Amino acid sequence: MDNNAIRETINRSRAAGITDDIIFTWASDDVEAVKILLREFNADPSVCNNAIAYAAVRNHVDTVRVLLEDPRVNSTIELNTAINATKSGFTDVVELLLRHECMHERDNSILLKIAAKHGHHRIVELLLKCVHVDPKHEAFELAASYGFSEVVRLLLEDGRMDPAADDNYALKCAAVYGYTKIMKMLLADGRAAPTANAIEYAAKFNNVEELRLMLKDPRVRDIASIDLALMHAAERGHTEVMKLLLQDCRVDPAINRNFAIIRSSINGHAKIVELLLKDSRADPSDENNYAIITSASRGHTEVVKLLLSDSRIDFMGRFVALQNAEENDHVDVVKLLRENSGIESAFPLFMFSLGYI
Repeated sequence: MDNNAIRETINRSRAAGITDDIIFTWASDDVEAVKILLREFNADPSVCNNAIAYAAVRNHVDTVRVLLEDPRVNSTIELNTAINATKSGFTDVVELLLRHECMHERDNSILLKIAAKHGHHRIVELLLKCVHVDPKHEAFELAASYGFSEVVRLLLEDGRMDPAADDNYALKCAAVYGYTKIMKMLLADGRAAPTANAIEYAAKFNNVEELRLMLKDPRVRDIASIDLALMHAAERGHTEVMKLLLQDCRVDPAINRNFAIIRSSINGHAKIVELLLKDSRADPSDENNYAIITSASRGHTEVVKLLLSDSRIDFMGRFVALQNAEENDHVDVVKLLRENSGIESAFPLFMFSLGYI
């Protein structure tokens, strides 16, 4: 629309009784229309909060600038205008709003939290320079939980917040979601420490690199947390995590009555069972041969085959495993047990020992 058409539209609108705040809202998409309203029609921009909000949320930087430069714009600009621009990542608009005197008397920390949550690092950088912004740990935790490493870096460098707040929440997020870059930054900073929960979470959610970084940290002294990590990896079949943990001299693969090999057998995680059997400390016969008995009843052929190779699985364990496999119609497991367990040849002697023959 050319300038003459803009003037005509404004005249007709006023003649029809349309108020300036509505006209401003219409004009906010066109900076020239706003200029004409201000300079030729002497429209009062103090009634145009809607226009500023409308222009800001659409990233019309020039329109926002023109409106804010008018001395009649007062402190009635709503915080929601800045909130919406921040949420959308409109850095130039946010910068203009922050320069206006109406924003100087407000606590703009909520803008920091919003920018951190949405990963708008340039806006975070702007806000950290403002007087009325307190970078509390909420913003940091939001950035960490959503994986925005650049925002995390800026907040760490600012130094006013505690990265270990809420029991090292940020580091736990990195462990759960696999944010390697954030994990590296937090551990290098030194204020956040690898907690027992973080180590367990990394193992539980199969985040190998995050776990590796924490295990290398000299502050990790809680052996129980490492053992729990092993149990999580075994139960869920996380092979690479298990390999990493078994290389750590602090790990006991037989912890909690050989939970790891029993649970991995029950769940059919053959690769985990194979890894554990290579460590002589893991005993597959614990809990009365529960590993082979239960894996046989569930039809885990590969697991049963691996367990049969261990001499600690005694005759009774093999016999009960065969019974369970037969009861549950696991034909392949039955065949495997009959061919490799020595049951056929030893059965008469076994029955004789029980007094049946």
